[in-house]
Amino acid sequence: MAGKLEEELDQLSDQEIEARLAAAVWVDDKRAGVLRYLEQKNLGRGLALTLPRGTVVARRDSTREVAVYLSNLLDPSSEVGDAGYRVVLADKNGTRKDASLGFAMFRPYVVGDNVALPILDGDVLQLAVDVQEVDDDSITFPPVGMTTRRTAADRMLRCPLAAVFRDSDRDGATDVEEARLGTDPGDADTDGDGIPDGADPAPLGASAATTPEDAVRSAVLREIVEKEMAGELLWMVTPGPRLDLRGVTFRVLQLRKDEAREYAKRFGMRVVFSLKVAMKGPDLATVDLDFGWRGASYTATRARGTDRWTFEESGGWISAAP
Repeated sequence: MAGKLEEELDQLSDQEIEARLAAAVWVDDKRAGVLRYLEQKNLGRGLALTLPRGTVVARRDSTREVAVYLSNLLDPSSEVGDAGYRVVLADKNGTRKDASLGFAMFRPYVVGDNVALPILDGDVLQLAVDVQEVDDDSITFPPVGMTTRRTAADRMLRCPLAAVFRDSDRDGATDVEEARLGTDPGDADTDGDGIPDGADPAPLGASAATTPEDAVRSAVLREIVEKEMAGELLWMVTPGPRLDLRGVTFRVLQLRKDEAREYAKRFGMRVVFSLKVAMKGPDLATVDLDFGWRGASYTATRARGTDRWTFEESGGWISAAP
């Protein structure tokens, strides 16, 4: 089928392909195949945007390519599926921008793909959305159950690109993203640890480990969590110090209880990550990891006279009832 589609497209001009896309001649899987064909052919315009995983809608015009996709960079993964929406924009000069749109699926929008709606109106991103705002109090595990508190169909959301990509303190995190991280858009290094907010795995944490428990927590984050949550964000409530974290690809947002309440009011409740450590001696500890919808237990052992901890899994669960 793919070969036949390519043969069909090879007989058409670029303008004819784009016209048929706009007229919704191709739909569903066939339309996706057309978009892949265009990406590979590149239309001879010097554009080469690789569609991100989780792409919801993608378009191109004579000078720009744009894609909106789902991501867990700022929204923790869960069985609810409330990943955040991001936009990536590329032009024929090789400039590529990628930023959060500041909202997540079901909080309160679901982005669709309306081929009749131009995705760019000058420097304004236009999205076809339905309002499907999840009621946090209705979410249950297992299995996932939830209801909506507000719905509305066939809406258009306009997002000025200048606002989407604005980075007031030039720290690599846009102002929209800093709101989601709880950092200061006017301070390039909110926690003062020497790492710009846009690159900081723990943008609210600058404390070094001073207790055995904190040393184990830091080791768990680097050795275990990094392998499971690379490229994602963890949302946790901590009564203790906000630990410094380096050398990992995920992000942890460490909030106090009052901050977590305010965050939930503004952006919706998120799956809470917790990490509990119980010391059984100077070189032995038990560790319980809870990602909100799955978890695991470990025995932690430190080689005597070193700072190196090793971990052996001792149990686990998935979709356990609260």
